[in-house]
Amino acid sequence: MFKLNWGWGIAIFYSLFVVIMVAAVVKSSIMGVDLVQEQYYDADIAYESFRQSRANAEKLSTPPSIQVYNKSQTINIDFNNNWKQVDGTVKMYRPSDKYADRSYEIDLSKGVMKISTQGLKPGRWKIQLTWKGDGVPFYMENSIMI
Repeated sequence: MFKLNWGWGIAIFYSLFVVIMVAAVVKSSIMGVDLVQEQYYDADIAYESFRQSRANAEKLSTPPSIQVYNKSQTINIDFNNNWKQVDGTVKMYRPSDKYADRSYEIDLSKGVMKISTQGLKPGRWKIQLTWKGDGVPFYMENSIMI
């Protein structure tokens, strides 16, 4: 019969430790690392203006409304005619896949901006509205399901 003494216990402990560390290194090297923003240093420097844009949007009495129509496969964004001139972008951000992100220029020629959902993966999306209305910057973010 083989008797286990303290030397064998230490050898088994260190062997298990090495196997666990090698497995952790292999797993972490295989996993992809996607940043939320590629230029996060620039975004950090511009954070104060971003915060002010978000505060401006929160003060609106009638903020833009975002409605998803799955049957007609469209997303309608209505700015409620609050401004004479609206310039900005609509970014559709997919948290689980940065390659699925889309960006559109705001176009209110028909009063309401319509975005087709054809070709978009079903699931959770974040819509990030960044716009200037009458020269004042605004930012708003909503989560939707497609």
